[in-house]
Amino acid sequence: HVLSEEDWEGETGQIDRGLIARHVSDELSDWSVYLCGPAEMMEALAPELVEMGVSEGNLHSERFWL
Repeated sequence: HVLSEEDWEGETGQIDRGLIARHVSDELSDWSVYLCGPAEMMEALAPELVEMGVSEGNLHSERFWL
């Protein structure tokens, strides 16, 4: 989980390439990745995942607006 709450002891802030790299040591080319979140997050994160090796065919998303 990645939360914006300050009293949370886990990861906080934005999900980005650095956060993913800290938690995933595998090659991402074989992974299927499912993203669900606000449009801004999806637009920022999808290209990062492709650059990290996730094929566009294995990148699935569900967009919503708050």
